[in-house]
Amino acid sequence: MRKPLILWWSVAPWAKTGYGKVTYNICRRLQGDFDVRILAYTGLHFGSIEWEGLKVYPPLSIYDDYAVRSVHYYYHRLKADLVIQHFDLWALKGEINIPFVAYTPIDQEPLPPLMIRHLRKTVGILAMTRFAQEVLKRAGFDSVYMPHGVDTSIYKPMDKVKCREYFGLPKDAFIFLFVGAAHGPRKNIPALLRAFAMFVKRERISPDECILLLHTYVHRDVHNPYGYELPYIWQYLGIERYVKHTNPLEYLVGFSEREMAMLYNTADVFVLPSCGEGFGLPLVEAMACGKPIIGTEFSSIPEIIRGAGLTVRIAEYICWDRTLAWAAVIDTEDLAEKLAKLYYDDRLREKLGKAGVRRAKLYEWDRLVEKFLRPALHMWLEGR
Repeated sequence: MRKPLILWWSVAPWAKTGYGKVTYNICRRLQGDFDVRILAYTGLHFGSIEWEGLKVYPPLSIYDDYAVRSVHYYYHRLKADLVIQHFDLWALKGEINIPFVAYTPIDQEPLPPLMIRHLRKTVGILAMTRFAQEVLKRAGFDSVYMPHGVDTSIYKPMDKVKCREYFGLPKDAFIFLFVGAAHGPRKNIPALLRAFAMFVKRERISPDECILLLHTYVHRDVHNPYGYELPYIWQYLGIERYVKHTNPLEYLVGFSEREMAMLYNTADVFVLPSCGEGFGLPLVEAMACGKPIIGTEFSSIPEIIRGAGLTVRIAEYICWDRTLAWAAVIDTEDLAEKLAKLYYDDRLREKLGKAGVRRAKLYEWDRLVEKFLRPALHMWLEGR
């Protein structure tokens, strides 16, 4: 009997990004019950390949934006039963005229007009968070809850000293860690730098005592044309001796999953001051490693870190020009206070870290796929 063929439309499963992690972790778990094929709009340009048992196809042309023409071609050629789209749907300008399920981040509200137009054509919607479900509901759309996950056999507490030795970090300094892509203002890294500068100057903490570790691409150049030239900002703030960051070339190549788990384990506290998160994989990865979290009181962040971190209040909302939706801007004074609170309170850090390890178990990939995704796929396939 022929297995239902699912065409997963996203990035390549080997991509060192959130989309790449989700593609790999979901597709390999569905493979077996379903015939899963991947259309990679980025990460593969010439010729299909098989990678870890997954068949991956390239776009028809490098000029096919988000492979929207290609997905129609492969849908008909492969006789696919269902297409699952996984990227920012509001960014897609072409029309989708095949049955598809949207699995798109929602990190602002209300829904962008272009996203609404695409969602009206779906046969189903997967919501990464309860926040997303509420935003979708207010726009008149039903959805199935399917959060992102974490592999706790990889992401788990490890020996901090050994992990720091691996990355050449001092064994005794207190480390605040940030992990995220600096492709524009959404991660709000300048606000993190400003709040950190407030904190160390007020508390008169020396660079030997405390470090801000950034796992991101810190330059604005051909590799990151929409990013910030972060060294300029931290030099202006006078904290250049406090800031350490991943080597730009190593960041572009990407760390392995084990190396990422080791990186989280170098930290004392994980900080994510985003203007909004569709999900926020680093949150659950850091929690699984036993790290207390500081994050924005907006979008997915409060529901994910509930009981395992501190939230930073919102100072203002801004409307993104590309989406016409509203996102949050943190109060940097409040963030500076939260940094100080966790810096000094050993017992609170321990309590939140242990709670994070327990909470991360709720986001195990195997559990999520079995409980939420498989039933939804069978429902949509039977309703064709």
